[in-house]
Amino acid sequence: MWRNEGRHGWRLAAIGGLGLVGLPCVQHIAASAVDLLHALGWWQLGLTLVAVGLIWLAFAAPVEQSQRARRMELGALLAVAVAWRAVAFVAPPHLSLDAYRYLWDAHLLIHGVSPYTHVPVDPSIATLRDAVVWPILTFRTVPTLYPPGAQGLFVLAGLIAPLNIWALKAAILACDLGALGLTMLLVWRAGLDLRRAMIYGLSPIPVIEFAGNGHVDALAIVTTLGAVVLATGPRLRGYRFLAGVLLGLATLTKLYPLLFAIVLLRRRDWGFLAGLVGTVALGYLVMLPIGIGGGGFLGTYFQQRFVDEGLLQHYLGLGLGDGLHFSRGLLSLAEFALIAAGGGLVAWWRLRHGLGVATGILAISAIWILLSPHIFPWYVALLLPPLALQLHLPGEVAFPGAARASAAWGFWLFTLLIPFTYVLFAEHSGYNANWFELWFYLPALISLAPRLWAHIHQPAFTKGSAHAHLDLAD
Repeated sequence: MWRNEGRHGWRLAAIGGLGLVGLPCVQHIAASAVDLLHALGWWQLGLTLVAVGLIWLAFAAPVEQSQRARRMELGALLAVAVAWRAVAFVAPPHLSLDAYRYLWDAHLLIHGVSPYTHVPVDPSIATLRDAVVWPILTFRTVPTLYPPGAQGLFVLAGLIAPLNIWALKAAILACDLGALGLTMLLVWRAGLDLRRAMIYGLSPIPVIEFAGNGHVDALAIVTTLGAVVLATGPRLRGYRFLAGVLLGLATLTKLYPLLFAIVLLRRRDWGFLAGLVGTVALGYLVMLPIGIGGGGFLGTYFQQRFVDEGLLQHYLGLGLGDGLHFSRGLLSLAEFALIAAGGGLVAWWRLRHGLGVATGILAISAIWILLSPHIFPWYVALLLPPLALQLHLPGEVAFPGAARASAAWGFWLFTLLIPFTYVLFAEHSGYNANWFELWFYLPALISLAPRLWAHIHQPAFTKGSAHAHLDLAD
């Protein structure tokens, strides 16, 4: 007994110590400017290693650990996650200035001006320019790219405190903490250790990109998880309709959650469809009186080509050569076609082989990220909640099918690597195209290796057995 208590004490001390080591890392990253990217890389490496160490501790808990010890460790891990977010929150956004565009959009809407029809430099709204947000705005010559659901959150924060970055960040942080809570709920429903939710809670991406930079993707994630909770929970009256409403709100925030309908939809699921379609339609109808334009910045978004261009654009560019100008419209059509084909494959797999919800969301997310015209760190936070159900680390207590669950390693490695793109793609960083092979495809190879090994040594598997114990019933 004394030895077990002693081991528990050392584990709590290790959690506390690693959490304290992570605090200055978070502080330096949150306060970093774009011209300090090379120094940022070292602090990012430190935070990543600390996060991996904490998650490893959470997964490698002793079998004989008491319920009291598990709760104490979960509380300590949650305290670290909240402390890191608090440190990131108090610094104004530096690495990404998107949050200031959120403030500007809300400022226009509150004054009855559509951000879809009026670019920031429009002389007709010059009187709305302020001395704090206006000088920081980027992309001043294009309309907003944020759908109506995102605008609703911006306006809500703007009504509480106009043009106030802290009010906006507080709203984003509330969404982020809500996503952590829903991840814990899904982990609990799957019969797994709640400490698994730290895959989301202690990941550098939500800490820096949501608590620090205030990206609206946190709203898309929490509403998507809300839809998953309803769709996989007890069958209460109207629950399918409400699940559709929440997925509709997620789609009105960022377009990609619409793809998750492939996983959540059932045969003759009229309530879910009514909630989803009705919410999306209502969101755009509300914006019609002040003007929706041509869908805002979305057309330009798919046409632009940044240094962080999507994987498909990158390799088509290499294959066609820099001197050959090919149609961005055709490229966008190719991307949509490939996403549709990938979604169709996931739907077929779900119908024929009982693909679970968490695995399906991971598969859809991987397809979307692979074919997205841009790749930013905050985009891949959506991988973290399903990874909390799928990931297996060496040292974790064994469970049936753990070797196959380790296929999720590649996805986790991707989420750990992607924040370093701030440094990798920075100007004068020495970046070259060959980095793509390491940065994006090494994680894919790692994720496939366990599955290939399993098929070589155990070719016969029970139909639908993969990950069944880790996934969400539907």
